[in-house]
Amino acid sequence: MSGFTADWLALREPCDIAARPAILADALRGALDAARAHAPQQPLRVLDLGCGTGSNLRFLSSRIPQHQHWTLVDHDPLLLEHAAATAGDAHNVGAWTTLRADLATDLGSLPWQGTQLVTASALLDLVSRAWVDELADQCATAAAAMLFALSYDGRTRCSPGLADDAWVTEQVNQHQRLDKGFGPALGPEATDHAQRAFEARGYLTGRTRSDWILETRDTLPLQAELVRGWATAAREIAAPQRTRVDAWEEARLQAIARGVSRIIVGHEDLWGCPR
Repeated sequence: MSGFTADWLALREPCDIAARPAILADALRGALDAARAHAPQQPLRVLDLGCGTGSNLRFLSSRIPQHQHWTLVDHDPLLLEHAAATAGDAHNVGAWTTLRADLATDLGSLPWQGTQLVTASALLDLVSRAWVDELADQCATAAAAMLFALSYDGRTRCSPGLADDAWVTEQVNQHQRLDKGFGPALGPEATDHAQRAFEARGYLTGRTRSDWILETRDTLPLQAELVRGWATAAREIAAPQRTRVDAWEEARLQAIARGVSRIIVGHEDLWGCPR
């Protein structure tokens, strides 16, 4: 799986929080409250896949039932160390465990038994159809609810507009479908496929958009990193047109430097629980 640095995760976390809608967390809380009515004093056991520095825990812990026990899973020991160092500051988290695992190969060996909620952020667009199908199987066997946030859905909008904006997005979306360590990635089709996979296993699901809307001065560093990343991806896909990508990147970065840039990146959140 492609790695992400703590600096990148810190840069995006405020925008992730602003983008995530309350409606799915509210639906999730209602389902979990109902499921735990017979044992309300037992901790809610949460499995967080690709936890990074713990941003998903920080967002969700105050929005779902109390008495939580999180298992934070990531392949990067430095990110796990950061997540563990901050987990104690989160609301309602009574205990947490870190688990180093490669999600591409170790999915079946994770502690599924007793897990009541499986969650992840910015993960599904990186993985393959077969991996999502296995994930849905594991969740269904455990009878666990799920919430997968901030899956990229292929939509971007930049202003001021440039003639090559749509063309670059096409290259980026093609790059998103390349193998990120799990086989050919779902990319923009991630939420569609995941919803079908879980519904085929008897889940009630809901989804909503969680777009990044990057338009304030404090988002300019993230905008610049996005543009550079998109340009790198486009050059890999359209290598013969490198100069075209270079010109687009320079114009976009100039708009950011002038403080006149606005970028929207389409994401979706998917929630589900066993019927």
